[in-house]
Amino acid sequence: TAEQLFQQLLRQKVELVLTAHPTEVNRQTILRRYHRITETLTELDRPDLHPYQKSEALDRIRRDIAAAWGSDEIRRKKPTPQIEARGAHAVVESVLWEAVPNYLRKLDAQCRISLGKALPIDVVPIRFASWIG
Repeated sequence: TAEQLFQQLLRQKVELVLTAHPTEVNRQTILRRYHRITETLTELDRPDLHPYQKSEALDRIRRDIAAAWGSDEIRRKKPTPQIEARGAHAVVESVLWEAVPNYLRKLDAQCRISLGKALPIDVVPIRFASWIG
């Protein structure tokens, strides 16, 4: 039933763990980011682009460049805890700061539409942890 689905949704928990360990995932992420910058630059070339769309595209490019700039594709030496913390801060600021609230707003809207209920204000489906430092 809709009520059972809603209750199950409220019990769902996702924990995002920030790490400082270089992995293949980091390289894949940076390649995807470069690709997204290329696509956004192509979008900016459109003559019919609305000023709002242009503003949003420029913001995306700024976030992607900041995140790429803050990453170290090849670590030549072990990072200090301070450098690790700076990298995590860049991820939070450039990606998670907007992505998590956007996701929760979409989830709430979908619950209202599909289940007839809003998410409770105190629901915390996403938590953060860190292995940094």
